[in-house]
Amino acid sequence: MKKLILLITIIFIFSCKNEPNKETTNENSNVEVTSSETNSKTKGFNKNKNAYFGNLHIHTSWSFDGFTNGSITEPNDAYRWAQGESIPGGGSGTPLQIKTPLDWYAVSDHAEWMGMFKMMADSSTEISKLDFAKRVTSKDQAVAFKAFGDFYMTLVRMDLYLKSLCFQIKKL
Repeated sequence: MKKLILLITIIFIFSCKNEPNKETTNENSNVEVTSSETNSKTKGFNKNKNAYFGNLHIHTSWSFDGFTNGSITEPNDAYRWAQGESIPGGGSGTPLQIKTPLDWYAVSDHAEWMGMFKMMADSSTEISKLDFAKRVTSKDQAVAFKAFGDFYMTLVRMDLYLKSLCFQIKKL
């Protein structure tokens, strides 16, 4: 399982940027550099030691905590933002855009309950009719955060229960 997570992370990291156009540095060389390298290099550039900037832990509206904190974006939006495009912002709705695209980026939405809180906000779904869904999607932020807190504590208690159960089984 750890190998699968590592593989997925590596794929996300390398899929963030579009493939730049390549050009040969000189006719007698087989070395290729990207056009961004030929256009501008940071003072003190060293081809063997460079810092790359990105983010490894981003949640979109597909994660229960991202949704609860007002995220309205989906993974595609997050990757577009990392590439420098403008995306819709949560809360006030002010568009979000960074000046310099990131070198790498990974959306790390939680697998547990993925997309479920967003479905609870969709009144055409059956799940939206549950009392819990009404609390999670409440316009009163205190009610929504309390529902999220209750949900999170249930996950913590379940985790502790499962760990305790595994410990008891190991003792047998």
